[in-house]
Amino acid sequence: MSVKKPKLNSWLLDRFLVMAEAEGLNIVICINKIDLDLEASLVIRDIYSKIGYKVIMTSIETEEGIDDLRISLKDN
Repeated sequence: MSVKKPKLNSWLLDRFLVMAEAEGLNIVICINKIDLDLEASLVIRDIYSKIGYKVIMTSIETEEGIDDLRISLKDN
């Protein structure tokens, strides 16, 4: 999900997480567009990391986190 443009919808993310948990899926949360609002991205990362989810922060503009995302998707 993007952190901004459009703004992250935490309600929708939480719904996806509930469904993924129910199916027993390996879950990786990807927060994209972190270059638009790094501070909000870090807050989101901290919230979901603290409850046990793997969170990858990415930006297509700066290419930050893209390799981590590729590796994570390859391993799943």
